[in-house]
Amino acid sequence: MTPTNSIALLTKLVQLDTVGGNELQTANFLDDYLTAHHIHHQLLEVEPNRFNVVADIGPDHGPIVVLEGHQDVVALGDLRKWHHLPLGAEQVKHRLYGRGASDMKSGLAAAIITMIDLAHDPSFTGHVRLLATIGEESSPINHMQGAQYFAQHGYMKNVTAMIVAEPSSVPINWLTQSPIKNPLRFSKTVLPALVAANHSTEQFVLNFAHKGSITFAVTAKGLSAHSSTPELGINAIDALIAYSQNQRTFFLTR
Repeated sequence: MTPTNSIALLTKLVQLDTVGGNELQTANFLDDYLTAHHIHHQLLEVEPNRFNVVADIGPDHGPIVVLEGHQDVVALGDLRKWHHLPLGAEQVKHRLYGRGASDMKSGLAAAIITMIDLAHDPSFTGHVRLLATIGEESSPINHMQGAQYFAQHGYMKNVTAMIVAEPSSVPINWLTQSPIKNPLRFSKTVLPALVAANHSTEQFVLNFAHKGSITFAVTAKGLSAHSSTPELGINAIDALIAYSQNQRTFFLTR
C-alpha cells in the first residue's frame, strides 16, 4: 500500500467519532474497507451496537500471528483547549493531529495496512489475524470487553505471537528534569543518547512483556446507629480504609 493510501486510511479513522462506546462507526468502516481489499473478516457483536472485528489471511492450519488494536478513543474533553479539531485529522508539517491519532488509530491503521500488503504478496504463506476490539478506553466497568470476548471465544487458540500496536512512551521531559523520572529504567549510558536523538515530546519504546491489569469493585457494608450510641454501629468507610491499606501493602510486597 502506498504512503498516500496509508495516510488516507488513518485520516478517515481519526475523523470517525468513536468516543465512549461508539465503535460502531469504525466497525462499519472496516467492514467496507476490508471487503474492498478482499480480506476475509467478521463483525462480532460484543454488546448492543458494539462490534469487534476479526480478519484472517493465510492457511487454516499452523501457527498464527495476531495484529491487535482497539477501535475506541478517550473523550474529547474541553474543545476550547484543542489547537486542532479533535476529529479533523489535520496535517501540519508531516504530523497528523486528532483524537486517537497516536492512541491508537495509527496503530490500528498500521495493522490493517500490514495485513492487506501481506495478503497481496504472493511469497507470503503464513497466517495473520487482525483483532480490532471495543471497550479499551471507554468502559467504567467490565473493562476490556472486546479483548475478553476474543479470549473467551477461542480466537487466541494456536496464536504463537501477538503484536499490539498500542503506543508505549514516557514524556521526554520526565527524562530531562531533576530528579529524573525513569519508570522504564533506561541506563545512565543510554539515557543521554535517547534524549539527544529525540525531537519529539515523548520517548517511545518497544515492550516485549506487560504486567497486565486487575479491575475490581469493593463493597463495604455498615450498620447505622444513633449518634448517642456510635459503638452499636459499623462505619463502612472505616472498612474501606482498612481494605485500601491492606491492598497497598499486598501489592507493594509482590
